[in-house]
Amino acid sequence: SVADVALKDARAELMLARFGALSVEGVDVAGLDQIAVQRIAVEALALLADVTPRPEASFQQMLALNRIDVTSLSIKEQNVAVIEAIDLDGMQLAALLDASGQMRWLSRLTAEEAASSVEAADEKQPAGGDEAEAATTENEAGEPAPFTFRVDKVAIVGDSWIVFDDASVKPPFHARLAPFALAIENLDSTQPDEPATLTLDTRLGKYTDFNLAGNLWLFQETLSSDISGSLTGLDLPTLSPYVVTYMGYDLRRGQLDNQIDLRIDKDVLDINNHLKISKLNIVEADPVKASEFSAGLAMPLDMALGLLKDGDGNIEFDMPVKGNLNAPEFSMSGVINLALGKALKMAAMNYVTSALQPLGTVMFVGKLLGKAMELRFKPLTFDAGSSEFNETGREYAEKIATMVIDRPELKLTFCGVANGQDEALVREAMLAEQPADASARQANGEESGAAPELDPELVKERTLDLARARSEALKSLFVDDKGIDAERLFSCRPMLDFEEASEPRVEISL
Repeated sequence: SVADVALKDARAELMLARFGALSVEGVDVAGLDQIAVQRIAVEALALLADVTPRPEASFQQMLALNRIDVTSLSIKEQNVAVIEAIDLDGMQLAALLDASGQMRWLSRLTAEEAASSVEAADEKQPAGGDEAEAATTENEAGEPAPFTFRVDKVAIVGDSWIVFDDASVKPPFHARLAPFALAIENLDSTQPDEPATLTLDTRLGKYTDFNLAGNLWLFQETLSSDISGSLTGLDLPTLSPYVVTYMGYDLRRGQLDNQIDLRIDKDVLDINNHLKISKLNIVEADPVKASEFSAGLAMPLDMALGLLKDGDGNIEFDMPVKGNLNAPEFSMSGVINLALGKALKMAAMNYVTSALQPLGTVMFVGKLLGKAMELRFKPLTFDAGSSEFNETGREYAEKIATMVIDRPELKLTFCGVANGQDEALVREAMLAEQPADASARQANGEESGAAPELDPELVKERTLDLARARSEALKSLFVDDKGIDAERLFSCRPMLDFEEASEPRVEISL
């Protein structure tokens, strides 16, 4: 056994590794090609620790382990290792990012290594013929057989936890995963097509459970996985620093559940998240970032959320995440941002399409970044000259009303429109109101054969009245018949549309 061993890097002021005790039991050596050890134990291990304790720091080392137990190790032919089990007991991992996004301790180590590399390069002399000759000799000797290993099980056990602090976002992010239990079985570098199995169970904070289980192919040239899991009860305000940074919105309230299917096929992501969000409340915190995110969404975020929130304030949708890990432009934050935008848009559009089938469709009108984007439904059409619903129109209006009842955050605008057919019928009605017999026209000083003249402005006003009556009829259906709050319904000025293909209608938009 060995006790109290430490390896320091004085220049970086880092304790690279330290352990309190190392013990080895049941050693059987049958030559250099056959070594067996029943048990190896390392106690009080620390990696990357401050040489001089910092009282102001919450953590003095990046990784600490109460104990490592290696059970039944055998080494054959100097390049084949087989281990029955490795247990990491009482793991304490502190992953701390500074304001620049660099990992504490690691950043100091890499900075020192970079400085050493520069010094070594300055001192290096040009290679001579002896070095070339040595290289030739080594190549002629041939390369040794590759090292292979098999580990039946690696497990993180006991009172283990992970702390993640990120000072690169505002406000700083803090998360604690405890207890943290991880097991990986069947690690075999000689069988790259056979998967290792993974199980993870942990808790984020006091109330959020997170678990994963499935298969990993770790020894192929590319990474593959087939893993499923769940995240339940995550308070969304804890993620607000990242959402503000990447999306421009502050999460004031909300809770998230997520069913995860994490599939990777030869470095290509094919992940699906089935998200359930409860009682979400957000506010815009960064208008520029919010506009950029909405550009990918193709509608303002509040519009999409209004379409998705049910009567209890809950949202449920799927969010696929796809991408190639080897693509030069790949970044996880960018991939997630894009995936979330597409998923929200798809979920909103699917809901509207399903709610209004087979009578309604939806389209976007206007400019998004200028906040003038509208989501407009298929217009509600009327018979020419009428403000009463026909059979198809009433069915469509009732479907929209049902959707508004189901989505209590939706607010609609109605715009009544009259066309050329409407104006012609208005003229006919106005003419019918004029004195019809010749004597009446003569009494008014008109010639007996002359057609009465109508005031163009009066015709226009009466035609606009018809358009207005259509939007009022729709609002009356929503408020009086369906009990929808009038404060959720808005009317715009009535319009005339004399295009040849135009229809008598009410335009409906969010």
